[in-house]
Amino acid sequence: MNLPIPGERGEDMYSDRRHSVRLWKYKRDRVQRLRGSVLKWETLEEEMDEVILKNYADNSDYISLAETAEPPSDLILPLLRYQKEWLAWSIKQEESTFKGGILADEMGMGKTVQAIALVLAQRELKKGSSILSSSPSTSQELPTVKGTLVVCPVIGALQWFREIERCTTKDSNKTLLYHGTNRGKFTYNLEEYDFVITTYSTIQADYRPKKSKQNSKNSKLCDAGSI
Repeated sequence: MNLPIPGERGEDMYSDRRHSVRLWKYKRDRVQRLRGSVLKWETLEEEMDEVILKNYADNSDYISLAETAEPPSDLILPLLRYQKEWLAWSIKQEESTFKGGILADEMGMGKTVQAIALVLAQRELKKGSSILSSSPSTSQELPTVKGTLVVCPVIGALQWFREIERCTTKDSNKTLLYHGTNRGKFTYNLEEYDFVITTYSTIQADYRPKKSKQNSKNSKLCDAGSI
């Protein structure tokens, strides 16, 4: 299998953009030959595409200068460059005033592994280890919370559990998959786990009975008060 070289991502993106412009020009010329006329909006759009293509070519040399973060020591799966760039950005984002963000890559781009890498990186930062390739951040301290709660669909929960086992060093993480009909038969000390994985339906099922009982109790009180 031929995989893209991370260092050539800028060239690949530039090449894709150039191919798209050429394809668009071919379609435009074909339409013009059929109609025998050139519309003003077509000329303007062509000029805009040429400006975008030129600006992208001028800036493509600087893409590789984006800050990166090396994978945490407990992550045994290597990260590609774009994943390291996201990891560096996410670490700074978690330490900023406006914490968090959205990772919206396409399927198969390694979002779960990236999220696991961020959790492990945060853990190393709490231990005083700096993994950013540049100078360490001087922002406020991270909260002293050991575990990470992951809430997702059932298929996502199973994927998270498998990916943690596959991508991290053995026995480096204690993971709890809180899901299924037998989950209420056991007592869990959540503070002992690094990852607690559950599903939307599980949270909804555990919350609804308590809410229903409370509503029923309030209803009886209202009925008694109205007599």
